[in-house]
Amino acid sequence: FIDLLAMLNIRYLLQHNDLDYENSLSGSTFSPKEVKEILSFYPEISKIKTFGELDIYEVKEQYRQEEFFGAGNIIVLNKELKEWINDKTFSSDKNSVVFSTDTLSEDQKAKIQKLTESTDQQLPKIIWEKQNPTEYKLKITGNDQPFILVFSEGFDPHWQASINDNKISETNHFLVNGYANAWIIDKEGNYNMEISYSLQKKLN
Repeated sequence: FIDLLAMLNIRYLLQHNDLDYENSLSGSTFSPKEVKEILSFYPEISKIKTFGELDIYEVKEQYRQEEFFGAGNIIVLNKELKEWINDKTFSSDKNSVVFSTDTLSEDQKAKIQKLTESTDQQLPKIIWEKQNPTEYKLKITGNDQPFILVFSEGFDPHWQASINDNKISETNHFLVNGYANAWIIDKEGNYNMEISYSLQKKLN
């Protein structure tokens, strides 16, 4: 459960205690009391606020996903993400990325498949700084092979990645984990990157 929250970049949970459970929801979901008991089993989650019949829980910072990270575990699915999560074989970790073949071209599938065959993946160090809501500066150090860079914000084709002012091809920009952005980075060494929202630049 905690790994799933991290993979989906979920930081807060809202618990409704005012649900008409007995009359309309009984049998289709857990009661508010049962949900409270379930959440109490996870020390990684804590209740931070109560507003009337609403409880807000927070995933503690050390269990959250980073805004930018290198993919340490690449999973390619031939089914929808929702089906995989509901499957008994579901397994993930904090740095997992999940691709659905339905969203990939044949060329993209081949590129990702090649990355999954690497048995000695050493991820580079990533230092990032938020300039504003539409621009991020990154410093990549120690990269010695292609890797997948994940940006834990909602996917949009207008997010662009550049290395030393050279734009990365749109064909290397993917949807991952059902919501996030990812790019294949194949430049080795130490270098600077920029992630920016192209439509904002047109408005400036």
